[in-house]
Amino acid sequence: MKNNFLLFLLCLLPYSLHAFELRGFFTTGISFSDNKNQLYRFSQINEDISYLSDSVAGLQFDFEVSDQTKIIMQAVAKNNNDHFDVSMDWLYITHQLSSHTTFRGGRILLPLFLRSSTIDVGLSYPWIRPPAEVYELGLFKGMGGVDLLFKTSMLEREVLLHPFAGEISEELATSVLPGGDVSITSEALWGIESRVLSRYGETRVAYMNADVQLELDPSFSASVDVLTSIVSSLGTLAPPSATAQLSLLGAPISADSSFTSIGGHYLVGNVEILWEAANRRISFAGGGASKTRGYYVTLMWDHDKYQPTLTLARRDEHPASDSASPAQEQDSITLGIQRRLDHKILVKTEISNVHPRNGTAGLLVNNTLAGEGDLTVFNLAVNAQF
Repeated sequence: MKNNFLLFLLCLLPYSLHAFELRGFFTTGISFSDNKNQLYRFSQINEDISYLSDSVAGLQFDFEVSDQTKIIMQAVAKNNNDHFDVSMDWLYITHQLSSHTTFRGGRILLPLFLRSSTIDVGLSYPWIRPPAEVYELGLFKGMGGVDLLFKTSMLEREVLLHPFAGEISEELATSVLPGGDVSITSEALWGIESRVLSRYGETRVAYMNADVQLELDPSFSASVDVLTSIVSSLGTLAPPSATAQLSLLGAPISADSSFTSIGGHYLVGNVEILWEAANRRISFAGGGASKTRGYYVTLMWDHDKYQPTLTLARRDEHPASDSASPAQEQDSITLGIQRRLDHKILVKTEISNVHPRNGTAGLLVNNTLAGEGDLTVFNLAVNAQF
């Protein structure tokens, strides 16, 4: 993969000599909680101080092929379940078809959330990490495919329509599973996003549908309990009626996944308001369906160089009626303050109270650990961009 990437860069070198732009970003900090168990699928925060949970660095390369055509690449290095990996999140060609329409093709981030396009750029949002109650609902981050960006004006507002279609093939690593990685594939993914922008802010809505297969490592022991824990670790619910049909661990699990989200970002005087609500439904081919919803609202007061923030978030889950996997429900309250050193550097600190609901383990990685009680999470981070 690395050799192919270098070869690709060398092929683009003639263009880069006269039309090349490089940008970058990074986040570094510390995180810990008052509980020995790991919280959140991606960050995995516990009582041990971690310098990697929220650390990320990225480089974006823009090559201008012509006035209408560019090639965009973005490489990101970040912690992923105790695996500090480098991934090519963006690798696509963009062509301006008209003053209102742009075509893109290649590796593209899925527009599922308000901050999907800048999910790793901490300088672009008020949190140290986006609220997990909503952002952990996404099973996958990007796709290989095509999309269209269509912009127009209407009633003193800018309207963006963004249809997309493609396929996914991702390896999800997790340190809490025996065996190895789990792959998610789909050859039938499609959706649409719409944004309305005005001088007060923006409102957006998005929908995505995908027929997915979960491919399990065949080296796992032949146990339905292990199979259920694997699927649960991905944030899904595997009903016994689906897993019982598998004679060997490693056979694929088929499911239809739909995702809907709505949100907004507004500025009222010195107060910024961000909110999102998302719904994920997974219907398994062997029977049974699960529905998970997440919500948050964030208030940030812009007071000179300091910006205090308050975020309230909730996750609700409705498992399939025959599900053997516990639900994951929680509320959280996060208080934070950030100081802007200049327009490209932010220092943030946060403290969160996490309350598992309805006798569940909340968003602990091991979702069988019910009864742990409330958790307190402490975070400090520095965001920068160049």
